[in-house]
Amino acid sequence: MKLDLEQARIDTCYHEAAHAVFDYHAGLIIRHVYVTEKLNAECVSARPVNHNPWQAMDEAIGLFAGEIAVYRRCGRQKPHVPFDKFVSDEDAYQEMFELDGTECDELQALKMLRIAASSDLYGDLEDCYAMALASAVQDVELWWSEIVAVAERLRETGRLDGEECVRLIESADYGEE
Repeated sequence: MKLDLEQARIDTCYHEAAHAVFDYHAGLIIRHVYVTEKLNAECVSARPVNHNPWQAMDEAIGLFAGEIAVYRRCGRQKPHVPFDKFVSDEDAYQEMFELDGTECDELQALKMLRIAASSDLYGDLEDCYAMALASAVQDVELWWSEIVAVAERLRETGRLDGEECVRLIESADYGEE
C-alpha cells in the first residue's frame, strides 16, 4: 500500500490546525504552525513551565484534538482507545521519544493528565482521560469552522505565524472566512 503524500499532508494540516485552535481557546500564545512537504509539522505555542491542573487538562484535551480532527475531516469518528491500553502503551511512546527525540501527543497527554489527576478537581487518572477525550470530541465539533479555516490556509502556505492563526480563528467565529 502506497502512502498518498498529499492526503497525509492534508491530514497533518488538520491535525496541527486543531492544536492551534485548542491552544487559542486555552489562552496560549500561538507562535507559529507549519507543515512541510515531507510531513514535518508542529504547532508552536507558549506553554507554562509548570502546569497547574486546569492548564494540564486543557493541554491534554488539545493534544487529543489533533487526531480527532483528522478523523472528523474524513467523516469518521476516531476509534476509542480504552484507558488501560492508553496507559499500557506508555513504554512504546517512551521508546519512540528515545528514537526520534520528539514526544508524541499521547505521551505528552498522559503527562498532562497525571498533573490534572494530582488535584481533586477532575478525579483519578482514568476520570481525567475520559473527561479529556469527551471534551476534545465535543470541542472539535464546536470549533470545526475555525479548524478548517486554519487547516486550509496552512495547506496553501505551509506556515502560519501566530497572528495569522488568531485572525483566521477569530474571523471564522464571525463567519468572515
